[in-house]
Amino acid sequence: MRIKSLFVYPVKSCKGFEVNELQLEQSGPKWDREFMVVDADGKFLSQRECPKLALISVIVRTASVLIVKPWSDLLIPLENHASKPINVEVWGDRVEALDQGDVPSRFFSDFLERSCRLVRYCKPRMRYSDFFSGSVQVSFADAYPLLIISQGSLDDLNRRLSRHISMDRFRPNIVVEGVKPYAEDDWGSLQINGVSLRGGPLCVRCVITTTDQDTAITGKEPLATLAKYRKREKGVVFGRNFAHLTIGSIRKGDVVSLLEKKN
Repeated sequence: MRIKSLFVYPVKSCKGFEVNELQLEQSGPKWDREFMVVDADGKFLSQRECPKLALISVIVRTASVLIVKPWSDLLIPLENHASKPINVEVWGDRVEALDQGDVPSRFFSDFLERSCRLVRYCKPRMRYSDFFSGSVQVSFADAYPLLIISQGSLDDLNRRLSRHISMDRFRPNIVVEGVKPYAEDDWGSLQINGVSLRGGPLCVRCVITTTDQDTAITGKEPLATLAKYRKREKGVVFGRNFAHLTIGSIRKGDVVSLLEKKN
């Protein structure tokens, strides 16, 4: 089995973009969920409350982050030393983040039609994992630094749907090809280009998967279909969360070696 595609999502809940190489740092893939939109109280916003976030494209360039919305562009320098720290909340965690200023705030506030600000990750965020019986370091990701889905899983789901959907509904970092559908359910640990990955819990899916990432229109699928055959105790699952045990780079086309299955 090999890596079919790799994705990074620089602003939490906005569009991601495909890369040829994923650089894994302590908190996860470089640039992944490094930025986040928060409301006036500092609480993170996602497509759950603001489906229109799906329409904002983000591309990382060498010296800047280029954020594109349907009618204008916003260029944010990555070396922004003028940023001031503020307290924000993401999934119950109160963490310090760097406010990106009034211009990005107006950009997102105008587009989302609500008062909000753009912040940047600046300090390690530790999330306790019952699965690992310890803490996992993440940026602004929900709970784990990596999400892996096999192409076979999406192909099987699409065979059950009346209208096919694309992988962007599920926002994976790594898509693997050459395995049977839902093979990732049983992966305990992997190695890719010398980088060791440890499997976490299956990913419980939320209503974001029902938002068309090209139109921001919401519906019932694919959750309605997945609920018929992928429902577990904690909810509907699709894909598997992973934590990396070592840092390094993985590339499109790399061989994915299964070291052990889950317990």
